[in-house]
Amino acid sequence: MSSDRDAEIARRAYTLWVEEGMPAGRELAHWLQAEAELAAPSAPTKPKAVRKTKTK
Repeated sequence: MSSDRDAEIARRAYTLWVEEGMPAGRELAHWLQAEAELAAPSAPTKPKAVRKTKTK
């Protein structure tokens, strides 16, 4: 892994840790969750609504 990638995972893991109230002993779980989140493809954007035209 690159050091940039590790730094990105570390930042996300830290955020997860803080959001959970800084529990002790969850370092690996936070790291793995951050790694999985960053590896997952981004959610696709919602398609724009298409107007249907009435045919007479």
